[in-house]
Amino acid sequence: MEPEFSSPVCFAAQADGVYMGYAGRDELVCIIPSLIDTEHALAVLASGSAQPMLDTIRTDAEHGCAMLADALQRLGGAGHVPLPDIASNEPAEPWRELHHRLGTILALLHALIPRIRDERFRDQLAGLRDRHVRSKGALDQRIGPSA
Repeated sequence: MEPEFSSPVCFAAQADGVYMGYAGRDELVCIIPSLIDTEHALAVLASGSAQPMLDTIRTDAEHGCAMLADALQRLGGAGHVPLPDIASNEPAEPWRELHHRLGTILALLHALIPRIRDERFRDQLAGLRDRHVRSKGALDQRIGPSA
């Protein structure tokens, strides 16, 4: 005798990811390039300084670019070349600009991470988020949390 299931919820693990609220392949292929561009802009802004905090931000952003490019390739998305940073001049307040860009990236990651079904990719994004949270916290101490 076959067991009887009392509700369709029993089949939730077999449901399509998009139906379950996860980001689909097409959505990720559209979102990841903008994340790469944002990470690249952060790396460019943090480069050119020997300050350990900026070096950490640059290294984390470069790691983020590579990890996101790999994810995009695994999804079968077109190869992505980060856009050149239009503002090649140093901003008037580079610390505040770094703080702003980190905030932008963190907002994108906070919204995206819960919607990633692939555990490996979700963990990679969470690790990137955690590194950026630490960097933003260090910037908060430097410029104040009200930036």
